[in-house]
Amino acid sequence: MDQVGSASLTVLLLRRDGRPAAGAALRLSGPVSRRARAGPDGRATFDRLPAGVFEVATVEPGLVHASASVRLDQGTALSLDLLEPMGWTGTVTLLDEEGRPVPFAALEIEQECGAPYAVLEGDLQVDGLFTGPLGCATLRELSSGQAIVTARFGSRVARATIHPASPLAILRLGVVE
Repeated sequence: MDQVGSASLTVLLLRRDGRPAAGAALRLSGPVSRRARAGPDGRATFDRLPAGVFEVATVEPGLVHASASVRLDQGTALSLDLLEPMGWTGTVTLLDEEGRPVPFAALEIEQECGAPYAVLEGDLQVDGLFTGPLGCATLRELSSGQAIVTARFGSRVARATIHPASPLAILRLGVVE
């Protein structure tokens, strides 16, 4: 059963450029867990919270993962500004067993923070992520920490880990790190 208290937390979620992240999903975890979506002004409010330490985090595809910890006391109303951080860029190249590039292979990205990865064109999310004609893909705005890249071409699979200190990876079909 969800604990009920008298504290509240209002989060103002802003994109890197200062615009409100309208509609973005937030997750609150701590003594209780809740989810909310930011309104048109980028604000989301979590009401009737018990006292304790909470973590609030973005869980929106296309936003670089941002999080903060706060301590709430009974009866307090706290406001928090959460700004989307800069992401990092990684590049992967997929090769077949003979070392030839594999174009148009499907890619899946698992970020260490657990936030979903999505490709955006403007404010629109692109369905699917694939290697280009030369077997390469550039992954922009990855959240901090490592990312596991899985490539699928037919029934063949390749997997590798990339991270900010080593943002380039060559994946070979049939090789799973």
